[in-house]
Amino acid sequence: MDVGPLFGGVPGRGTIGGALAANLSGPRRFRAGAARDHVLGFSAVSGRGETFKSGGRVVKNVTGYDLAKLMAGSWGTLAC
Repeated sequence: MDVGPLFGGVPGRGTIGGALAANLSGPRRFRAGAARDHVLGFSAVSGRGETFKSGGRVVKNVTGYDLAKLMAGSWGTLAC
């Protein structure tokens, strides 16, 4: 679903990173799940300019805080 025109943007210019930062899933969310449910790990840059990684490549890696789900829906305010 292209939500660019709804937010005053140009249609067809959305990215995967933008969809995850906004946690936009569209009408198939009930069947396929939210965007944040499909993120296993990520790497980002903090506000202090430091790079960090969270999560892993497999579902069994569930140690510590789940920062991937925290980052989804943060609109880029926590990290880039």
